Amino acid sequence: MKRLNESSNNGTTLTLRETVQPFYSSPNDVLERLRKLKTLGEDAVGRNEPKFAISYYAMALQCYDQHESMLNKLPASFKLDVVLTRHHAAIIANMLTEELSKQDRTLEVLAAADWTSILDPDMILMLASYNRAHSLELLGDEKQVIEKLKYGMNILVKNNQKDKIHAQTVLLRRYEVFNEGNCTNKEHIKSKMANDKTFEQFPIKMVWETKGHYGGRKMVASKDIPKGTVLLRVAPFAATLYDNMVNSHCSTCFQDLQYCKSHTCPQCKLKFCEMCHTDKVIKDEHGDTCKLLSTIPTTTKADPTWTVYTRLVILCLRQAMLSMNGMATKQNTPSTWHKDGLPFIHDTWTDMIKISFRERDIFKVDDEKNWVKTIQDQITRFKGADIIKSLDKAHPGVTLALLRKLAPNVKILKDEILQSQIGVGLFPSAALIKHSCVGNSNSYMDNYGMLVYRSNQDIKAGDEITNSYIDPLLPLVDRRAILIKDYNIYCQCKRCTAMESTEYQCPKCSQPLGKDNLRTWEPNPSIDFDGQVYLLDSSQYHDSVQPTDEQQLVQVSYHVRLQSYGEERVHQGT
Repeated sequence: MKRLNESSNNGTTLTLRETVQPFYSSPNDVLERLRKLKTLGEDAVGRNEPKFAISYYAMALQCYDQHESMLNKLPASFKLDVVLTRHHAAIIANMLTEELSKQDRTLEVLAAADWTSILDPDMILMLASYNRAHSLELLGDEKQVIEKLKYGMNILVKNNQKDKIHAQTVLLRRYEVFNEGNCTNKEHIKSKMANDKTFEQFPIKMVWETKGHYGGRKMVASKDIPKGTVLLRVAPFAATLYDNMVNSHCSTCFQDLQYCKSHTCPQCKLKFCEMCHTDKVIKDEHGDTCKLLSTIPTTTKADPTWTVYTRLVILCLRQAMLSMNGMATKQNTPSTWHKDGLPFIHDTWTDMIKISFRERDIFKVDDEKNWVKTIQDQITRFKGADIIKSLDKAHPGVTLALLRKLAPNVKILKDEILQSQIGVGLFPSAALIKHSCVGNSNSYMDNYGMLVYRSNQDIKAGDEITNSYIDPLLPLVDRRAILIKDYNIYCQCKRCTAMESTEYQCPKCSQPLGKDNLRTWEPNPSIDFDGQVYLLDSSQYHDSVQPTDEQQLVQVSYHVRLQSYGEERVHQGT
């Protein structure tokens, strides 16, 4: 028996032991064991302890798997008992998909969802159906999502499961709309890149694969690219400073004003560098938005994100109005953008809709309603109600759609000298470059407020151009959680897949610990042990571990320090 002695908070020694799954000779005993573990899992869910729930549900499926051969050999008189046991195991697998999904364990969600289909192929369980669809979406395989949902729909219709047909229909239609949008957007991107000759001045091209996020689109090098080459330069569709930066940086190009002459608007007190102050297009835009943006009401939460996001949405709605009036052209952009003759991509309102990442429903419903009302009231106050009516007529629900697009599309803008965050911007064509935690390009803001991508290594023709959307030094779990929440991506870049087996290290022997070492024991809530353990190779021996067979153990739950890239940290079980 494997065991680990661990000191508790009161100084006494606790001995954690693996609870061997009992073997039963009757289906009723197996069913009773499944019911007990299912109840323990449900109780853990009620306590908001998903890792405990995962362990209980996993043990239940282990129990079924251990007895499946025995159950299949029982005489026909036990058929009903066997069917009931299998169905109960399917329900547990269904519940397991939900808890795994909460922990962003995408690949395990798919495995658990497949269990439900194997255990009870004639029954569609909605949690498993939804979580399988979402997991495949995170992996960029929306075509398989549709195939799986259609297969499930046929089973529901065949078995006349009317209570589930509506929910499955809604889910299926959602992904069909996504797929239709991907096809439409693909044609728009092809047209934009063919008609906008500016793209030819950058060493890039678009290709499409049969599988992948957003229709499988991928930006690749059109030729061999040396390190340090500008790959793409995108003008801001909308951008704004953080409130605490308005006195130190230009409100248009975001330059640090301590290095140049500045001018202050007498009404809103925003500041502009000499270059932007003398630009007619910039002056006209500011005249149109001065009072509108400077009088945005603050929230009681004093959330700076709320203010800048509100300004971004208003600026986007202004671009939509200019587009409707035929004024949002590259010729009507600031002259400062054209000053040095460098090429740049100009995005339109249509690009914002068709190229940028799909909106994310991450805000609470009431917060969204209040937010939309604040924005529309602000525009109505200064511009009149007709503008909102015109926008909603041309683009129904446009304000809410823009709010939901912000999280995955906003770029944090930095002062490149101080490396401090100074504002946020929207650059739709930037979404053409996919994420990798070891991207081969870096992005930065130049002196004109443009977002520039430059290669950080030699890139061969045909290789994909990638950029890290997030801090690549974050732990693997944190990186994937952020990418799932904000970008609807389960990252499988080289860095992430390599770290799955090496992110943690045993603090005693330094052996790498990863998903292949992870095992499930029966949890013990009284000592905060969630049942998740790592097994070490037999070559390592510790005083605290008494090895048997060819494995040893390190507990992974509360109060255990693990090393990640040389830094010890607490890896908590819940």
